[in-house]
Amino acid sequence: MDRATKYAKMILAGEIGAGRPVKLACQRHLNDLKRAKNKSYLYYYDAKTAEIRLEFYNLCHHYKGDCAGKPITPELWQCFVQGCVFGWKRKSDHLRRFSEVYEQIGKKNGKSTDAASTALYCMTVDGESGAEIYSAATSRDQAKIIFDTAKQMVARSPELKQYINVLTNNMNVPASASKFEPVSKEAGTLDGKDV
Repeated sequence: MDRATKYAKMILAGEIGAGRPVKLACQRHLNDLKRAKNKSYLYYYDAKTAEIRLEFYNLCHHYKGDCAGKPITPELWQCFVQGCVFGWKRKSDHLRRFSEVYEQIGKKNGKSTDAASTALYCMTVDGESGAEIYSAATSRDQAKIIFDTAKQMVARSPELKQYINVLTNNMNVPASASKFEPVSKEAGTLDGKDV
């Protein structure tokens, strides 16, 4: 059983405590797995793609605190979120079902680490040529938190260093013409960006 589905089943069985929105998301996932068996249903769950996203965490290493130097091991709730985002696809074109995600996570639960890993994944593995990834915030210093976390991950990963060029305010993958940059309100308009 894939990790996203395992988490959903554990939540609904009461093995892990959760609020109503999380329970509803888990129920939707399980209901949609049943619906996906019907040919007329618009979506399918690609557990292999979801697992590739989760395995990507192994290429990203913590760079501070007690875990510094160790590969990131996602919590089961992260496996559910990332598994659903990257695993659910449209049958018509095999593109991701979900293009927007809302997460509300308490302080010191790895938001920046998770976002940095996701940005690196989208820039390297996702398969989009010319991908544009941005870390956005009201101030440049704030926008650079996730960007700098990703830079530290690349610096500690022999695999990622092979593909990603790291500059002061830009990371890029020449092979796919993809880039990752921090942007802020201070920079003015974001017109022309293809996020």
